[in-house]
Amino acid sequence: MKNIKINYSITTDESRRIDILKVWLALMVVFIHSYSEGMAFTTGNIQLDVPDWLHIVKYVVSQSISRCAVPAFFTISAVLLYRKEFTWKENLKKKIKTLIIPYLILNTFWICFLWLIQQIEWVKTFFPDSALVISEWDIFGFVNAYMGYTGYPLLYPLWFVRDLFVLNILAKLIKKIIDKYPMTIMCILLLVWIFNVPTGVFCIGTQAICFFSFGYYIVKYDIRLSIVDKIHNFIMSSFYFILIALDVITRDWGNIHGIIHQFCILVGICFWYRCTTKIYNSVWEKKLLIISKYSFFVYIFHEMSLTVLKKIGMMFLPRTPFFQVVQYLAIPIIIFICCIIAGEFLEKYVPKVYSLLTGKQAENVR
Repeated sequence: MKNIKINYSITTDESRRIDILKVWLALMVVFIHSYSEGMAFTTGNIQLDVPDWLHIVKYVVSQSISRCAVPAFFTISAVLLYRKEFTWKENLKKKIKTLIIPYLILNTFWICFLWLIQQIEWVKTFFPDSALVISEWDIFGFVNAYMGYTGYPLLYPLWFVRDLFVLNILAKLIKKIIDKYPMTIMCILLLVWIFNVPTGVFCIGTQAICFFSFGYYIVKYDIRLSIVDKIHNFIMSSFYFILIALDVITRDWGNIHGIIHQFCILVGICFWYRCTTKIYNSVWEKKLLIISKYSFFVYIFHEMSLTVLKKIGMMFLPRTPFFQVVQYLAIPIIIFICCIIAGEFLEKYVPKVYSLLTGKQAENVR
């Protein structure tokens, strides 16, 4: 099959709808990390007595609905990268600035911050895992904190930034392989994703490779994102809600559940992009476009503060179902809003710091 010449640029409408979508995706990421039914302390574990109905609510929000967020970010990143010509060297220099420098700064900051607060005796109860006690690290502990060769860096949401950087290094190779064997690679990627086959490529997960590659296919075949608008709203909504219900019902069904869950993610990306039509050209669009600027900031800053608030909530709030619901819904929203305010504050009053921390809002993440 002959290569199809890339002649693709994102329209203004698509760009604005992607920006609106990023707000929802960033909030979804916070809800993914808010999912927990217990926390560990040095004095012992706190395990919540979660009613079945609340367990289902948490699963639907954090595991069924929100799990499409990171795959969508990988797809968006690839589309924004491949939509224009680039050289390997130029792209590498850009990604060092927009991804690696923030990655190193943030991990270093949290290492130093954790070390400082761990000098306070009463705070040590929050760190039952010896792997998080900085004073007990050897050289391999520090290397792992930065590279995450055992799975995640210290600030574990940054695995996305790490994987995205590696994928940018491999971007030209990915393009060449797909151009040479487009249908074969597409079938392999779909099977790898649906059956969650481990890839083991430079510690990059299946999710990262598959959805980054899917992003290139969108560019290669000039697939307009608005194609999902052609699907009748009732049909797409019904199909998506049925998949969510099946995802919940089949939680203990092993491989069958895994396949349904993966389809739920694929359809979820399309569903939530389609939902941006409800916001586009509405009174909410301008507000969401402003918030969207800080979606990357939310992603890189929410985790540690979210963990601290969850632990404080479990220690001091009643553990009744009512307060469990309040904690589960309120904490992520509070963290999300605080991150937006903090990002806006830094951008306005210390723009150089903001620029360093966010890589000037990495273009291929925005």
